[in-house]
Amino acid sequence: MSRRFTFMLPVVFLLAGSDATPGDKIPVGRPVPGANLGRAHMEGIALFREKRYAEAAQRFHFERLDNPGNARAVFFLALCTQHLDQWQKAEQLWQEYLLLDSDDPTAAYIRRQMAFCRKQSGGQADDNPRRKKPVWLNLSEQELDALGRSSSEQADYAVVSRPHCLVRARNEKLATLVADETEAVLKQINATLLNGRAFPHVIEVTVWRSRQAFRDNAGAPHWSGGGFSFQPARGSSPAQARIDLIQKTDDGRFDRDLLPRALPHELCHVVLAEFFGQKTCPLWLQEGLAVLAEYDRGRSRDKLVREYVKLGNTIPFRRLFTARTYDKEQLSLFYAQSACVARFLFDQLSSRQSLEFLEHIRSGQSVRIAIERPLCLKPLPGRIQRLEQSWRQHLFSQFNLTCYPRAPTGG
Repeated sequence: MSRRFTFMLPVVFLLAGSDATPGDKIPVGRPVPGANLGRAHMEGIALFREKRYAEAAQRFHFERLDNPGNARAVFFLALCTQHLDQWQKAEQLWQEYLLLDSDDPTAAYIRRQMAFCRKQSGGQADDNPRRKKPVWLNLSEQELDALGRSSSEQADYAVVSRPHCLVRARNEKLATLVADETEAVLKQINATLLNGRAFPHVIEVTVWRSRQAFRDNAGAPHWSGGGFSFQPARGSSPAQARIDLIQKTDDGRFDRDLLPRALPHELCHVVLAEFFGQKTCPLWLQEGLAVLAEYDRGRSRDKLVREYVKLGNTIPFRRLFTARTYDKEQLSLFYAQSACVARFLFDQLSSRQSLEFLEHIRSGQSVRIAIERPLCLKPLPGRIQRLEQSWRQHLFSQFNLTCYPRAPTGG
């Protein structure tokens, strides 16, 4: 038997942004399961009434972190998200609500909203913060293949400079694409994570002709698709930022992952390395955010997380957050889960709050404190367990699982 609120939801809700006709209403005639209301929830109600849906959605998300079983917070969060035209996310939240309260008499109506959101999204992701599609996305297969060829018979590299980068590549068009993409991605990373703080250095980017040349010169692991290094300024010596990429795959074709994945991934590493300086960025955070910087925001790795979630073999949060070295046996899962967790946390943070979170981590604070302080949440010793429970609950709707995600079996 699920817990119930001690009061009733309003008898009706107007659902703007739905397929309902003006004045169509959702009848809700009984209590909704969940935990006792917290301050974040009450603030969310007030903001919702003022039609400040983005701010209200954030407060309901915080309430969900505090009380993972609070169906009412999920209900209002779905409403706010639908008002903001974030259709895919709204559909997932309606599904999460039904998970928490499967015998709700309004279930049929909510399924109508899910169907409408699915229709509105048209199968397209609506949560990629990049507003302008990059030039390389419109290139044909022939044009992409041409990027794998040298511009001339000479061995010299084409060099292209921009305010924040100096790019060397055997193909002049590729060097230009990499330079322009570097500027665009840097701007996006800084806007999303560092509240618009500009990157203060020039990054040297080298696109090596082959994987062998990359290994010989970059010193990165053999399995890596790219590499980076950052040396802070010391005395009169300026800071040095470097990225190494691979032009061709082992079969001699242009590497299709260079622009959408490898470049933004390594750029995020450089930005975090500069921000943390002599401090250490936790491994899960730097890899998770680097995957989120990729053009698809790590969506290509979600299938792997889904399979591990179904088996209950995800990495427990306490072990994920404290990992200092790569576990080769769980390397793919570590990257994918780190990105999934980072997306779950950062998608609900403003740029200012993201910066505050990173500042707390840089100062040596725990993930629990880094979450609570920027969001003004009350300290809870069991915060990480609640966060993990809320994350697994979120995965149920995101991955459309037929059974509730199992908790990890290990430590």
